[in-house]
Amino acid sequence: MVLLIESIYLQNYFTPFLSNDCGLRGILAVKSGENAVEGVATFYNPNKFKFLESETVNIREEMKKLSFYDTLPTVPGLTERLDDRNTVLQVSVLQHVGTSHVFVVGKNLSLCGYFLY
Repeated sequence: MVLLIESIYLQNYFTPFLSNDCGLRGILAVKSGENAVEGVATFYNPNKFKFLESETVNIREEMKKLSFYDTLPTVPGLTERLDDRNTVLQVSVLQHVGTSHVFVVGKNLSLCGYFLY
């Protein structure tokens, strides 16, 4: 199941409901920047999945580390457009309790949540 929602609604409404009423646990990564109001989340059933780890990456900062980043200014407006982005990538690693299979869930959509139930 995919949920598209701003992080403030996720934190104030969906997380309490999903945690308290549905028994799910969540991992939230809010976009970078001062005025960030959206992000990505993974919710999982702790009776079926064991949380192993999660990493959040700022895509803009990682792009700047690429060897070809300095050649991008030759494309008019591209670096400005990239610098305006505050998108994050969240990668979560969960292990299925029954089978020990490992699931790697990666997401970078602005308004996205995943549920493993």
